[in-house]
Amino acid sequence: HYLKKAIIKSIILSISLVAIISPWTIRNYVVFDEFIPVSIGGVGYSLFIGTYEAGWSEWLGWRKYPDSAFDSKEERKIVESLTDEYAAKSNSIGIKEAENQFINLALTKIKTNTWPVFKNWFSKIPRLWYQDYVQFYVYPEASGLWFIAYFILAIPAFVFCSKKRLKLMLPILLLFLYLTIIYLPLHVEPRYGVALMPSIIALSGIGLWILGYKVYKKLIKQLF
Repeated sequence: HYLKKAIIKSIILSISLVAIISPWTIRNYVVFDEFIPVSIGGVGYSLFIGTYEAGWSEWLGWRKYPDSAFDSKEERKIVESLTDEYAAKSNSIGIKEAENQFINLALTKIKTNTWPVFKNWFSKIPRLWYQDYVQFYVYPEASGLWFIAYFILAIPAFVFCSKKRLKLMLPILLLFLYLTIIYLPLHVEPRYGVALMPSIIALSGIGLWILGYKVYKKLIKQLF
């Protein structure tokens, strides 16, 4: 019964996505004579940054690379030249070629430096959730202590709730894992996790309520 409902909902969601995206995809094909679902830009460059960016790395700024990003001076020259091209074509379809080259560079890095790249990927996970802070923009972001507090308060929501309520909250946990996995190989900033923060805060509210209710029941027993 549950599987049938899930399949139906998935089909409806897929049809809705196609209906929303199709007009823009058709427009791109008419203009550029290429199949481009929505837009081009960012993935290849972000994937390349993800090959060397570690959780403890020093941020040098946009389009600036540490020596650890390259295996040779020749490779640095190639990437810096490609970066200039990428920046110059960032507002045009011409960015696609640079994007593809960044993807190829990233895949080569993953093949030749598999273990170091994998270590970098996993070391960045805390940053996605506001830990290991690096200031990427002018204005500082919220302290990572807020997320730690939300996370700790959310634990009782899973531990002490009923099975029926647990089923309702599990999708949030799955989304948390999904978002973490999606950004593993990419450049990571705390703001990428913002989309899930309202759900995490909601869980922390449930956890806080459960803890408060348990304390209240104990006080009532002691008083009466």
